[in-house]
Amino acid sequence: MSSLSLVRGIEPTNYFRKYIVIIDGCAVGEISSGETKHFELEPGEHSIQIRIDWCKTVPFSFEVMKDKNTRLVCGANYNDWRCSFMWMIKPSNWVYISEFQSY
Repeated sequence: MSSLSLVRGIEPTNYFRKYIVIIDGCAVGEISSGETKHFELEPGEHSIQIRIDWCKTVPFSFEVMKDKNTRLVCGANYNDWRCSFMWMIKPSNWVYISEFQSY
């Protein structure tokens, strides 16, 4: 089974709010703080975006391999004093998506 696992860490910014998950231009669900969501996808190239209100990431391209799980992580870029105004200045940078880094 080919799939995508999207991990959202626990963060103070947007803690009580869900992000909308958009894969290949279609809203496919929501993800809460601290949650991991799994999506079955066809092998090949895909794009994903995360949205909250009018703040949306730029499309993030990723590849799903046959019978493999791809892991990505998402969250808020600003978890300090900048969160009070950065949503107005750079809405496309308010939330992020990146490859999952295991240490």
